[in-house]
Amino acid sequence: MASSLMRLVIDSATEYLYLALYENLQKRDSVYLKGDNNHSETLMVELKRLLEQQGVRPQNLDEIYVGVGPGSYTGVRIGVVVAKILAYSLNIPVYTISSLTLLASSEKSLLIVPYIDARRGYVFASVMRCQEGILTTVNDDAYCNFEELKATVDGTYICAGEPDFAVIYRSQLFVRVDNLHHLAPVYLRKTEAETNLNKG
Repeated sequence: MASSLMRLVIDSATEYLYLALYENLQKRDSVYLKGDNNHSETLMVELKRLLEQQGVRPQNLDEIYVGVGPGSYTGVRIGVVVAKILAYSLNIPVYTISSLTLLASSEKSLLIVPYIDARRGYVFASVMRCQEGILTTVNDDAYCNFEELKATVDGTYICAGEPDFAVIYRSQLFVRVDNLHHLAPVYLRKTEAETNLNKG
């Protein structure tokens, strides 16, 4: 009989920090904590607490799954950096998941529109379908005008909700990273610094 796999899930792309520890597809414990632009300060503290409460050492981890955005520039980056450091030091595989897909996994409606505020009337959003607990992508992640999106898509809009990794896994909505050095956040838009540079 195959031994169980200890899986760590990380997402810091939204205003909520999400950490979860799964044994195979059974959730052992999780953190879903609203932040104040301070994920860089709280992620490692909460991760250490999560592992200690479950009596799990980093060396016991078998796989890491990380939300790679889109979302907050700083937020997305800190989650990806932590995932890379852990995966490299422990020599274990890391898998990427869209942060919008993670968000969608918290909702069981037929048509789901997960979105993250991108300011000035714009959002990062996708459109997903949920049938019998399986998520499929209808429209890929995009940076778009929120009012235009609402005018064209009649679904359940969600901007918060604790993800359900088991749904993500059963739906096979993750990608294994072949080269850890190539693991990078997905921003979907230029940073303000890049925009100003192009104007110059």
